[in-house]
Amino acid sequence: MKNEHLVQQVRDQKQLIANYQEQISQLNKTLEKANASIHDLTQVRLLEFKGADSEHNDNKQQASLEPEPLPEKEATAAPTPTKKKKWWRP
Repeated sequence: MKNEHLVQQVRDQKQLIANYQEQISQLNKTLEKANASIHDLTQVRLLEFKGADSEHNDNKQQASLEPEPLPEKEATAAPTPTKKKKWWRP
């Protein structure tokens, strides 16, 4: 009777080990997919960054050839005369 009980415990433990191994396998697959997604996203962002950087450099080179326009507020604002305050009593 005791021997049968021990044999059943061994079977249960082997089943637990098999379940854990299956879980490990599934987690490894999920991790590989996540790493691949991260790698892909990193590549896309790097290409976007390089594209934006080259556009910035192109704009910088083009801007250096053209005079800078005045900001809209400064271009339309006329100088306003300032009134001097009188500090003496009449």
